[in-house]
Amino acid sequence: MPEITVLMSVFNGEKWLNNSIDSVLSQSECEFEFIIINDGSTDNTSSIIRSYNDDRIIIIEQGNIGLTKSLNVGLRIAKGKYIARIDADDISMPNRLVEQKKFMEVNTDIALVGSDAILIDENDQYMGHAVYPTSHKMLIKRLKLPLYSVFPHSSIFFQRDVIMKLNGYNENFIMSQDQDLYLRLLSE
Repeated sequence: MPEITVLMSVFNGEKWLNNSIDSVLSQSECEFEFIIINDGSTDNTSSIIRSYNDDRIIIIEQGNIGLTKSLNVGLRIAKGKYIARIDADDISMPNRLVEQKKFMEVNTDIALVGSDAILIDENDQYMGHAVYPTSHKMLIKRLKLPLYSVFPHSSIFFQRDVIMKLNGYNENFIMSQDQDLYLRLLSE
């Protein structure tokens, strides 16, 4: 059983999907399962996902229920101790899974980590670097500010069992489900 589950939900993501899937499959950490939920896409998303022949990929085809509910579907079937989130329009650096897993194994009291982000445009041209807080104290301070992101949702890596004790993502949130998750995690 793999220790890591990479979790993606996609709705009409054909434009960026190949790059995102490729970035996961080319990770330096090879042992993981990759759950891709096609959330009722009407474009070529399904055929793109099915074009991959990799035993690590688990494909879930469903009607459109939205990101939050889809992520909970994935959390329920995930076998990994850790969950690494990725969105269909994001790319993971090659050592992401190795680095985040190593950090979590050294810091067993931490339930969730995220990262900075390199911003690129639709032509893969560098636009900037988004830097996020690295200390617990600064993360809490930033979480309490309205309209501030703690770190990109698709950069988080967390202990599945801790998040499942919180009943996963709050399905009342169509957007900002990540911020809600972080706030609920703080109260634990």
